[in-house]
Amino acid sequence: MTVALYGHDDMPKNIKEVHLDYFEESIDLFFFPQVGSKGVGMISLSKSGDLALSVASYLPGVEATVWINGCSANTALPLYYKKSQILPALMFDVSRMIPSESGAYNIKYVTNDPLLEENKATLIPIEKAKGRFLFVVSEDDLNWDSKTYTEEMVERLKHHGKDNFESMCYPRAGHYWSRLMARTALQFSQPCG
Repeated sequence: MTVALYGHDDMPKNIKEVHLDYFEESIDLFFFPQVGSKGVGMISLSKSGDLALSVASYLPGVEATVWINGCSANTALPLYYKKSQILPALMFDVSRMIPSESGAYNIKYVTNDPLLEENKATLIPIEKAKGRFLFVVSEDDLNWDSKTYTEEMVERLKHHGKDNFESMCYPRAGHYWSRLMARTALQFSQPCG
């Protein structure tokens, strides 16, 4: 099942905040006796990566999360649950965009550093998650510094005595390329680190 957040059918075209309650309703669909599920798994890519990490960290019933080329902090929009803000948004500095000869932009370093003291409140508390994580990283991702975010999350999980994760890196792969690889050919990946 795909859960759209905005811009589809009768949903708002733009949003100013994200509510975990919306995702909780989707998860609850899988816990009817007829389904017989003990938990759900999620696959996320890019911006949805931080949403999946938040769902796994704050909501029960998430057994597995595949995070592909995202951020370790809540980005762009504040996150709410039960009408209270639980995470502020990590913002961007577009002056750090790097133009290429083709006209495309490298935005890998546009996102503010979530480890700076003034941004630490945006970090998603993945150490609270009960399920497992698979972090999938394209080493040449020019949208996010995914490898650095993965290294930070792995270090944080280890610091909290967790071993509920695995990370895989794809050398010379771009932002969307690892999505295809994650589906079809894990033999081309290597452990990160």
